[in-house]
Amino acid sequence: MKPRHKRILLILGGLAILAVAATLVLNAFRSNLVFFFSPTQVAAGEAPQGRSFRIGGMVKEGSLQRQADGVTMRFVVTDT
Repeated sequence: MKPRHKRILLILGGLAILAVAATLVLNAFRSNLVFFFSPTQVAAGEAPQGRSFRIGGMVKEGSLQRQADGVTMRFVVTDT
């Protein structure tokens, strides 16, 4: 095999490895994306079902309740 052919095969192999690595990274990134939703969107059912998401809002004043176990807390989130 000529040195030119070896060089072309080496470059093509490197590009193939790079493409596989980029595909794996992008797939992992997409599966770990977490979106913010407002409380109004969550109440309207716009938040994804069966997936994790973050809710952005403020804790309603006076709604914070601490449970007797000292760990559990309940509160109402609002977007004013």
